[in-house]
Amino acid sequence: MVETSVEVNGLHTAYGKHQVLDNLTVAPLTSGKVVGLLGPNACGKSTLLKTIAGVHKPQLGTVRVTLNGKQIAPKEHFRHIGYVPQDLPGSAALTAFETVMVSASRDSSSHGVENLAAEVMCDLKISHLAHRYLSELSGGQRQMVAFAQMLVAKPAVMLLDEPTSALDLNKQLFLLAQVREQVRATGALALVAIHDINLSARFCDELLVMKEGTLQAQGSPRDLLTPELLRAVFEVETEILHHGDTPVIATVS
Repeated sequence: MVETSVEVNGLHTAYGKHQVLDNLTVAPLTSGKVVGLLGPNACGKSTLLKTIAGVHKPQLGTVRVTLNGKQIAPKEHFRHIGYVPQDLPGSAALTAFETVMVSASRDSSSHGVENLAAEVMCDLKISHLAHRYLSELSGGQRQMVAFAQMLVAKPAVMLLDEPTSALDLNKQLFLLAQVREQVRATGALALVAIHDINLSARFCDELLVMKEGTLQAQGSPRDLLTPELLRAVFEVETEILHHGDTPVIATVS
């Protein structure tokens, strides 16, 4: 089981003259956790994930990823970080099975890669999509294939940008349960951008709450999700109920 951590310090990121991340610092995120990333549209969630993944380079600040106590060089991030973006390709001339195989370990034999891809697709209940082209799949089906593609690479850090946005409720619950199961089984760290606050409260061990490119709060769902915070960040009035130890958010206006 791997020991992983991600530290974000003083990130400044802009697209042209538009500032997206403003001196963003996050306390270390550690192995074995599902961390939810919450915030209004355009608050910088996707940019933060892209920056951690190495897709986007910050103007200032650092992202430090360690694996078993050793810092990973930025050029090696792609070997240890899995990233599922918000916008998924739908026109690639590949079948779902071929798409999943692309990310399988280069150290595996051809036969081993095929077996691993088939096993992951079976676990995610998408084996029936194996020989269909991506262009033939719905948005939700492509999200499941993208998740499978990430899992076969066995990343130490999993970054998912709104992975449930095109899924029905049953599949949303299933995918997030799979994320949590992978984290528990492997010691990986998952950072998930998500809009459904109740799903984040149910499946996440820790939350990062953002607004206008800054971090507003970091901590457990039970400690963080208060009417005051939700009013300040989302401009809605809420009532906090509880199902066992899990907070349940009800909007009242």
